[in-house]
Amino acid sequence: MLIKTINEWGFDTNRVSAVVTDNAANMVKAVEIAFGKKKHIPCFAHTLNLVAQNILQIPEMQNILLKIKTIVTFFKQSCVASDELRKAVSAETKLIQDVPTRWNSTYYMIQRFLELKTAVSDILICHKTAPPMLTGLELNIASSLLNILRPLEAATKEISGDKYCTGSKVIPLVNCTVSKLKTIVIEEPLVMEVRKLILKEINKRMGNIEQVSSLAIATLLDPRSVTSI
Repeated sequence: MLIKTINEWGFDTNRVSAVVTDNAANMVKAVEIAFGKKKHIPCFAHTLNLVAQNILQIPEMQNILLKIKTIVTFFKQSCVASDELRKAVSAETKLIQDVPTRWNSTYYMIQRFLELKTAVSDILICHKTAPPMLTGLELNIASSLLNILRPLEAATKEISGDKYCTGSKVIPLVNCTVSKLKTIVIEEPLVMEVRKLILKEINKRMGNIEQVSSLAIATLLDPRSVTSI
């Protein structure tokens, strides 16, 4: 189908230098059959999403995230509680509900929850039907989790720009993300394990990213990269 479509548009298949798709097996296979394995480049934003989503599926993390989601849902469904929260904080500042298809929405949900944790806790105590607040340990873990997800969020935001070429940013972003993750100070053993898993996932999915010639050339030709070198 790919070859047929390209021929219909009158393009020379030999001039196709790279094809970017998500990481779905059928998409990868289709590109490999049509153009060869070396011409397939997995979407960096999608790969980052897979890395983060896999980490967020860890049972211990799921338990904490479920408690946060339940609290957020309570405020979304209770007019009284939401009004109390609105009065306690800025009217513009609300709890955020995450979206399953976008991992960074979970990041923003945790971030906003931690920002409003004091007001949220005070309100939950006054409602008999309210879900339980996170414990001190769970809040510490959530805060540490946010810290190690921050480099991934920054990379996702940077690579999602639509006003500049992003291909030349992939290799620097991978290296910077790994470097930043390794320097973050973490005290909670659980979050230390999460960091190890993130680094393992990045290495598994993007460990050979510098060997992708089109991305390497794009990086070298980007004036920003040349300046930093």
